[in-house]
Amino acid sequence: SGSSVSAPADRRRRYGVSGTMGGQVAKHCSACHRGPVADDIIETNSAILTDEQSCGSKLLLPSRRCNSNWERLHDDTIVNLFSPAWCDGCGALLVGVLQQSRRCRVCKRLACEHCATNNPCFARSLLSFVVEGSKEMPAAIRVLCMDMALIHGLASEHPEVLEYSAEELWRNPAFLRGLVKLADGSESTSYRKKVAERLSLCKKSEREVAVEVLSAMVQEEPSQHGPFDLPLTFAIELLQPLAEGNPKAFATVKESLKHGSPLVRTAAVKAAAELAQLRGFKCSSALCSRIRDTDAGVRCAATSILPTLELEERTKMGAWMACLQDGDATVRKTACKALVQCGGIEVEARSRSVMVNILLDKDQEVRAEAWSALLAFKTTALTGILVSLARSRLDDITRKRLVQTLRGLLTLGDPKEVQVVASSLTGASWWLRLAMCESFCQHLDASNAEVRAICVSAVDTLADRTDNKAAAAVAAKLQDSDAKVANAAWAAIRKRLGDADPDVNRVWLEEVHCNHLNPSVRGEVIGAVLNNLTE
Repeated sequence: SGSSVSAPADRRRRYGVSGTMGGQVAKHCSACHRGPVADDIIETNSAILTDEQSCGSKLLLPSRRCNSNWERLHDDTIVNLFSPAWCDGCGALLVGVLQQSRRCRVCKRLACEHCATNNPCFARSLLSFVVEGSKEMPAAIRVLCMDMALIHGLASEHPEVLEYSAEELWRNPAFLRGLVKLADGSESTSYRKKVAERLSLCKKSEREVAVEVLSAMVQEEPSQHGPFDLPLTFAIELLQPLAEGNPKAFATVKESLKHGSPLVRTAAVKAAAELAQLRGFKCSSALCSRIRDTDAGVRCAATSILPTLELEERTKMGAWMACLQDGDATVRKTACKALVQCGGIEVEARSRSVMVNILLDKDQEVRAEAWSALLAFKTTALTGILVSLARSRLDDITRKRLVQTLRGLLTLGDPKEVQVVASSLTGASWWLRLAMCESFCQHLDASNAEVRAICVSAVDTLADRTDNKAAAAVAAKLQDSDAKVANAAWAAIRKRLGDADPDVNRVWLEEVHCNHLNPSVRGEVIGAVLNNLTE
């Protein structure tokens, strides 16, 4: 029993035996093909080991084995079946009332008690290497990486297994179709991302095969792919990175804008917009037409990409107005969010009513987004919209927000902005005029002389004729160091002194003080005061 046995020549060739070492046999493992290492040599009392003693090979091996057992058993759980089922191993009918079978948590195979204890789980064996991130695999594991059904079974829950899949699989249309259809049952974005990454690493010929397969799937009749459209949306997502250098991929995406499924059209809108923005593909008109789609989801997708489209200003503004008047609140909300991404928008007078309506929308979220979107408009358009809004019946909260928005333009201190605000208030509602008059009075001490002069003219225009606070604020500017500001103040007071109502003359004259007057207006002010002494 302790004697050494030399393997015959044919057995050496079959099992890779390279020689003998006393009671030990030096050979390459038939499972992992590793050569003889000192730690791998195991002495036994027999020249032949069974498969239970070996490293998992189905063959009978000579009297040594490799310690690295790559095979894993099934991770079984007992299940109760309430309908007829058969063993995936032997095909026998699974009989019994309860606990008739075992189901593997990894490969999902259903087996009887006998098969569950005798067959290894290839899916779990492969997954053990994948989870560890092993770069070197035994030959038997590399063979498993070519098994299409095995890769499909693991990919949805373990997308990282795709990194180990054989290149030959990515030239197989059936394998690609299977990956796309797996998206119907997988809600994980990591799976979609991993498939796209692995596909981008393929060779040009393999990517061309993928384009053909994906295009064929998208162009199939609805009855051929069933009621589930998630795989088709995934196919369009995969076509997007493949479109560079492949016109057919982009043509398929563009044609999908008219697909019968709303989900597919939505995915096509997003993919086409990305290609138009990053790759320079021309499809702005086709995308703009989707804002009139019958499905609200498609309209939302088309509305969200409006800022990126290369359209004429008039065409784009017409599209914006259509989105803001959409019957679906989600579309209107999306349109307001998209407006924030733009800048310097000018609105015609006839289009202001659309913005006024959206600011008064019944949906609270739409109103909130609409107020945020006002920042995208030019000052002339913004003030015009707010002045038009002030003529509507507003609650106290909306009035306060309106005034705060206009006051925010004054705090910028830009003379042009201040002049635009002052000019727009000429025909405004009385309550807005009075509220903004107070704001202009607060800016009469601005550091910029041009802003002070504009504020003086604005107070003169907006204030009530007998407003003594406004009269005092304007009269104080007669002492301003800047001649332009002092002249503007005197022009406002002189106009009030010429009023036919003596009360108006009195209110404004009482606020005039002849001390420290600006030299440019001193003579006229004193002369006017002396002329009124007879009154």
